[in-house]
Amino acid sequence: MSVWRRINKIQLYVFSVAIACAGVVNAGVDIRSERPLSAFSNEAFYVGHIDDCRDLKSLHVGSFSSLIEYSPIETTSSLQSPYACELAFSVSGAERFSPIVDLEFLSSEPYRYGELFIVEDIGPLLEFSSVSIDSSDGLQSLQVAVSASDDTDISHLEFNVTGLRASDLRAASGVVGEARKLAFASTTKHSRIYPESDEQAVFSFRLPVKSPLSAAEIAHNALVLIEATVVDASGNKHSISQIAFTGENVDEQINGLFVSPSKLLFTNLLESSQLIPSVDYQFRGLTPLPGRGNGITYSSSDPSSVYVTDDGRVYPLRAISEPVVISVSIPDQAQIDVPVTVDFSKQLLKLKAEGISSSTPFILPRLNSSIALPVLIGVFDDGSEAPLNDSLSVSLILPEGAESVLSLAAGNVVSASAAIPTQTSIPLSASLSLYPSISGLVPIAAVDHPPEVALNVASSVATGENLVLNVVADDDVAVKAVEFWLDGAVISRRSEPPFQVNLPISEEMVGRQLSLQAVAIDTAGQTVETLPQEVTVVQERNVVVPRYNFENPLDGLRVVESSPYKLQVASFLGTLPEIENYRSGINRVEFYVDGLKVGEAYYPILEERPQERDPNVKDLFEVWQFESLAPSISTHETAVSVSARVYAENGGESDAPAKLLRILENTPPVTRVKSPVTGAIATVGQILPIEIEVSDDTLALGTDIELLLNGDTIISRHYSNVEKVAVGAFGYGVTTLDFSFEVSEELLGQSLRLQSRALDFHQRESLSEQVIVPVKADQMPTIAISHPAEGAHITSGVPVELRANVADDLGIDYVDFYINEQIVGTDHQAPFAFIYDTPTLIESEQPLTIFADVTDTAGQIARSNPIMATLGKDELPPVINLASPSINGTDAGDDISAVVASSEIVIKVTGYDNVGVDRVELFGVKKIDGVGYVLTGAETDKLTG
Repeated sequence: MSVWRRINKIQLYVFSVAIACAGVVNAGVDIRSERPLSAFSNEAFYVGHIDDCRDLKSLHVGSFSSLIEYSPIETTSSLQSPYACELAFSVSGAERFSPIVDLEFLSSEPYRYGELFIVEDIGPLLEFSSVSIDSSDGLQSLQVAVSASDDTDISHLEFNVTGLRASDLRAASGVVGEARKLAFASTTKHSRIYPESDEQAVFSFRLPVKSPLSAAEIAHNALVLIEATVVDASGNKHSISQIAFTGENVDEQINGLFVSPSKLLFTNLLESSQLIPSVDYQFRGLTPLPGRGNGITYSSSDPSSVYVTDDGRVYPLRAISEPVVISVSIPDQAQIDVPVTVDFSKQLLKLKAEGISSSTPFILPRLNSSIALPVLIGVFDDGSEAPLNDSLSVSLILPEGAESVLSLAAGNVVSASAAIPTQTSIPLSASLSLYPSISGLVPIAAVDHPPEVALNVASSVATGENLVLNVVADDDVAVKAVEFWLDGAVISRRSEPPFQVNLPISEEMVGRQLSLQAVAIDTAGQTVETLPQEVTVVQERNVVVPRYNFENPLDGLRVVESSPYKLQVASFLGTLPEIENYRSGINRVEFYVDGLKVGEAYYPILEERPQERDPNVKDLFEVWQFESLAPSISTHETAVSVSARVYAENGGESDAPAKLLRILENTPPVTRVKSPVTGAIATVGQILPIEIEVSDDTLALGTDIELLLNGDTIISRHYSNVEKVAVGAFGYGVTTLDFSFEVSEELLGQSLRLQSRALDFHQRESLSEQVIVPVKADQMPTIAISHPAEGAHITSGVPVELRANVADDLGIDYVDFYINEQIVGTDHQAPFAFIYDTPTLIESEQPLTIFADVTDTAGQIARSNPIMATLGKDELPPVINLASPSINGTDAGDDISAVVASSEIVIKVTGYDNVGVDRVELFGVKKIDGVGYVLTGAETDKLTG
């Protein structure tokens, strides 16, 4: 089946190819670009997304002419769906914009899917749709929906979302940065989501609500700040910024208005006082709103006697006989009247704390906790009382020796480190700073608060298991001990945290109701006990978890922070082809890091593995995997524990032994230009070879390498090595990449400033030192005849090798060899040489003039100096020697080789000639039929060969 669609008015096509039998309607496959496509790059990078990988056997990705096979084990889990998986791949060459994905399944027909991408500059469209608060299983989540479309293909969307209570934003005076600290939902960074199909038009982004919202808050107190960006396959972007309400509005109801102090008394014109109104909001609660700009108005019934400013500060202007009323109001609320008395005849005599006397001291309810002091009251000579005006500064002084028990802090707060009985309370002295004689005592006592204790225990336990009793205890001083009680009797006592006891459950306890309590005892001997909790003992669950192996990560694996690593559990199914059941009985697998769940695998992948003893025999494994990111760290190195919990289909579960994962600090990449080096020369028209070396701790995860010329990027490459990712970060990965650059004529006389830039997986960047290469014009090639030498004698009929030494700044095209002005041969490859067949049967010696012409790649020709040689007849006789039998004596100048009569000997001769050997004649040996060769010594006996 093939579907082609024309989009808009331009010739843009997207196609999907599917090959499937009846019953395979839609395999749920999509291809998206992993990075922006470029017409200038020979390679394009994609990600294939498969909705359901539970039945996947194998997959082939690439182009029509080149498909590469991958195993499902090489895919990664998708965060968008529990059963989906993804595979990153690249396509090179002319078909790089036509990626193909072929799928093979265990129980259904194969499926093919492909898309056609083009590079274009038309941006995608993006519109805000809606926000909502959803609730599932008692947990709330914030969902943001947008509509996005593109004329080619959407690569991904990015969201940065913050959910705020309008009341928190108002309390922060509209400063979003401050209110963000109390956000009920937020992204820590831009989060990506990917399309699941080409037809998808609405994209939803969901994030958990950290601080649950009530129905009233959802309707009137929640707003969402949204930043969204859509990116298409060519890297074109469209962004929106939106503020949306989860309900109809963010109008907050006011429940009441209160003002402090409730009355004022001035005894001189130099005094003043600040009114502090507090509004009881629907969501913020009681909120002090001092100053102006909060919608609160102040008015005086007699401004000529008592003046009040817009921010609520009250000033007396003259003595009055009757109180003046300051009215404080806010819309839709009844106004509050504050009576103000100005009586210069009254004299302030002493201070006292509101509600405190010598017989009823101020009691601190906890030790080692900061407690605000009560409001100070002024007592006048007529016996009347009024709150002190805030214009009067008060000094607080502890009696000598009390500092060992009590401590004061800014803001009139006090704390006690030990209990103080009410009978021996400590008097705190309070006096006016300007008038120390006007003072009062505030007696302070403190009590040791009883400890707080909570018991956490399961409601049931099976025989053969351990019942874990976990107690959380706290005290304002210290917890001395925690006792564990079972059925009214103490079974254990712990004096240090963690306060935990493991209680073995035996068969004899089946059916019992265990009554459990915890008692906390503090250092003062105070005790607090929890309410009894009932635990039912049930029969042991006879479930067997299938055998498995927690394979990845390797124990002690070193991983760079914020880098991906694979968690993997495998179960052996049997040896192929004799397998009865293709399921192990495992239902799902959860993966944990330092006790916190980081993900889970909902479906397995079947993997064939060759046996070590016989690679032709293969075993089948069921593999459960999840790809996680290592946490970010603030130290050079740390360690975390990783584990897995396996859930069986029969209800059983098993925890895999934990492994140690070492997390290393990420470092930036290092890059340099290896060649050329500074001082080298580039020639116009030359294809300049450039070597760039890159090293990084996450090199194999994916590193972008760029070649920069005079500060501008001219070539970029992407390096990754999937096979090395699972090995971990035992050391820096190093690779060298070859680049080439054609030196154009426009650069003549300039200097090339070459640099390399590396951008690693974590977007950390490194720039190399500059390599400066001057550019010159193309030079003439040079050539010299290296053989034969000047004055050489060449024998007629004997081939002679003509050789030339050649050099050029660009390259050599070919070399022509000449003798006596006649071309005799051409060579196109170094070493440049030619075998010349000399003429035969010459009558007399002839002079030869030998030279060569070289032509470089730019078409320039140079000629060597001529070499003079002589071509003559063969004047050297051949040379021959007797090699066997060996010469072992002489006789009258003749060489003698002694041999034994009637024995067998081997006769061997060696020789050579500068022109060629025609024949060899051997004398003194005779061939006799039926006998063989016989040594006679007679010169008349001759053999020719």
